[in-house]
Amino acid sequence: MFMDQDRGLVTFFDIEECGFYRLKRNSKDPEHKFGTLTEVLEDLCSWLNGKKIEQTLPWDPVKAPLRAKTYCRGMAVDPLTKDSVIVVYRAVGDHAGSIHGIKEGTKVGPDANETIVAGAEHDGDKIIWGQPCYYWFIPEHNKFASIRFPHSSADTGRLASYVRDHVNNNSLFGRRKQREILRENPKDSTRPIRSTVTTFPFEEGDESCNCLFKFKARELKFNTLKEDLDGIHGQITHTVIRDTTRSFIEDTRTPLLKIGSAYLPSFFGDSHTSQLPKKIEVIVDGSPSIDELHRLFEIRDEDSSWNNIGFKIDGPGSGTTWLSEYTVKTELVIHDSSGEDHYSPELVLNKIKSVRQRLLSQIVKHVDDSDDYDKTKSA
Repeated sequence: MFMDQDRGLVTFFDIEECGFYRLKRNSKDPEHKFGTLTEVLEDLCSWLNGKKIEQTLPWDPVKAPLRAKTYCRGMAVDPLTKDSVIVVYRAVGDHAGSIHGIKEGTKVGPDANETIVAGAEHDGDKIIWGQPCYYWFIPEHNKFASIRFPHSSADTGRLASYVRDHVNNNSLFGRRKQREILRENPKDSTRPIRSTVTTFPFEEGDESCNCLFKFKARELKFNTLKEDLDGIHGQITHTVIRDTTRSFIEDTRTPLLKIGSAYLPSFFGDSHTSQLPKKIEVIVDGSPSIDELHRLFEIRDEDSSWNNIGFKIDGPGSGTTWLSEYTVKTELVIHDSSGEDHYSPELVLNKIKSVRQRLLSQIVKHVDDSDDYDKTKSA
């Protein structure tokens, strides 16, 4: 079997909020009451212990059958540094057969329709199809990093949801209270949006209040971002925006078949109204303001290899400076890899431990400049 090096792109994030915060109207001014990153990770590790993969869904699928499923393949912890590696598994498809695959060697032809259904049995075993997402948590620096290999993905929004769902539904952080609320659906007024609010009591001395669990992170930037953007702002001639849009294919079937697909896809087949992702690039004359430049960095999609924002300083035909170039990144190399299997959390953690100082030199050297930027704005 051919063995090679597998390179994972490591992108760092600063954890802005993690723990239980007083429930109040002004959420822009969070008031932390209890709970640390280490405590949250220890609770999650304890909950995962002894479970099977299908038991790691942190919420009840019966209450939300259409929600995209996220599992956890495992977690490894370094007892010395308290670092941990978590492998979140982003499932695709379900037992209703929304994702199909085709075996190699299948003949083509006008009657070819044989597929393998994602989520169905394969050689007697039920398969959960999906992609792993590797994350390295570093409590010492209050940060975490996504590690994207060729076979894996990164979805920090889904990671944050997984942590929040676990704490709200399964953790041992006190007597939780949950209540369902209905919100108006802007797309369909006859079908309100149902959501659950989970609160945790805080009682210490004479002070008592209800708290919400929060987990919020932001991509780490080079400390030269502000200076570099300020320096080139006056020279920018064009702004480049890369995004992914989706187009819809009209479902021309009869109303009966459309309704059948919505409620019984395994019998009537999937809806023919599908989304087709399409990459686009738009070049716009002019430059955003300095404040807008920094806001653009905050809202860009850090999990996409395509979506980006860039600038040209010498006309539309000149080179492009991309905002992604200012994120703090490095590489983790897995030697002697066949590329056929996913990596275990323990293997990834051991590789990190062997080069930890080199990897962490990136965040020591390039601290987040957001505090300096905020001070500059308020001066």
